[in-house]
Amino acid sequence: MIKAVIFDLDNTLLDFVKMKQVAVEKAVDAMIDAGLKIPKLEMVEKIYQVYWREGIEDQQVFDKVLFEEFGTIDYKILAAGIIGYRQAKEGALSLYPHVQLTLMNLLKKGIKMAIVSDAPKLAVWLRIVSLGLQHYFDAVVTYDDTGEKKPSAKPFQKALDLLQVKPEEECPVRTCYQKDKDRILHSLSFRLLKYKTNVFLSTTGEKFRTRLTHTLEVSQIARTICRALRLNEDLAEAIALGHDLGHTPFGHIGEKVLNRLYKKGFHHAEQSLRVVDLLEKNGQGLNLTYEVRDGILKHTKGKKTFYEVSENFQGSPNLPSTLEGQVVQFADWIAYINHDIDDAINMGLINNADLPSEPIKVLGNRHSQRIDTMVRNIIANSSTSLATGSSTSLTTSSQQKIVMNADVLDATVNLRKFLFDEVYTLPAISGESKRASEILSFLYAHCLKNFELILHELPWTKKLSTHQDGIERIVTDYLASLTDAQAQSLYEKLK
Repeated sequence: MIKAVIFDLDNTLLDFVKMKQVAVEKAVDAMIDAGLKIPKLEMVEKIYQVYWREGIEDQQVFDKVLFEEFGTIDYKILAAGIIGYRQAKEGALSLYPHVQLTLMNLLKKGIKMAIVSDAPKLAVWLRIVSLGLQHYFDAVVTYDDTGEKKPSAKPFQKALDLLQVKPEEECPVRTCYQKDKDRILHSLSFRLLKYKTNVFLSTTGEKFRTRLTHTLEVSQIARTICRALRLNEDLAEAIALGHDLGHTPFGHIGEKVLNRLYKKGFHHAEQSLRVVDLLEKNGQGLNLTYEVRDGILKHTKGKKTFYEVSENFQGSPNLPSTLEGQVVQFADWIAYINHDIDDAINMGLINNADLPSEPIKVLGNRHSQRIDTMVRNIIANSSTSLATGSSTSLTTSSQQKIVMNADVLDATVNLRKFLFDEVYTLPAISGESKRASEILSFLYAHCLKNFELILHELPWTKKLSTHQDGIERIVTDYLASLTDAQAQSLYEKLK
């Protein structure tokens, strides 16, 4: 992810060329008024010749021109030029359009910012303060700090050191979203999804969907929709592969238990973001792009999402900032609604005759038919929506352009309601809630009292335990990372 942005000051944030032109011309006017006998255009040209020779930040440019022309310096003329220059410079110093808005948005996202300038320290700070930018930047590096000018790497490295950010080279063969996808795919948290319950607990795990197979189905559905809509498949796949990395053992039952135990609450979407940002790679995180992280955080669809979105992310918990993120929301719905019905039938809990007739009339009698109906409907209706809207995949928080039509959406919602009312409440599923609650509640209390157990297994968490919520937060992280088998085994060992 982007952790920092380094700006040049002149001709990047402010129009330095315009300021220099106005100030030099006013300085020459003042010097002529004080008695200089050189025509204005000729004097301006001579000043720029010295700038090109000595550097555009040369502080003795007027002295040098006067001495070269006359062999001496008339301080009356020099003083008039300096005062004229300074007065004109202050009036001509202006930011490019939208600079402050851009800096404010970067600040809201928690991105660190620095300035690297070839100008002397005082000159740089005078410009920064006069433009009202002094509160935006975490570091300012000038020529005085390193003794070297751009394109030397030294001032940039100095800025990175001050920002406490490690640079990372771009991959020559993969886009940033491909890199994100690969980083998730090779992560430990992704591999552990194989052993985490989706909905139906199974001692062997061969027959029913796990959290991993659910993730793969979401990814494939999202790629299909994005390809048809000519959106970024790699972005959608990265979001899909990472969206459930923070899921607990025992499925949503485990999530409810941790939400009750941890004082600040627990939601798997927030935890998935915490995994990729902080917990993976022994506390280093995966360094993913903003768009992927935003999609992971906001993948939950529905109005009852109860977690809050950090000010580092724009919009509500239910509305990703990209169309690809919205696609993953629908793909997640399509995947779990259909595969949970399929698993329930294979488990013998229900049969096809139990499915509500009205949604089935709209969506289809077979598993594959229902997925096909939902996917095709999204493609057809979103194509129309996108054709009349923005051509970019990035949207504002007030725009939602990945859509189903009303009939298919109602049928999908009613089929989902059937799952929650008639399937998830069956004793074979809800009956596991007591056991999961007993295991996680015991482990939570035990780990709080015996935190050294976590430190022994994960020594790198010691530095995190001293921040924010301390031990409670780390215990919650630890329990959320366990597979079903790990949680049960640890419980039996410690009980």
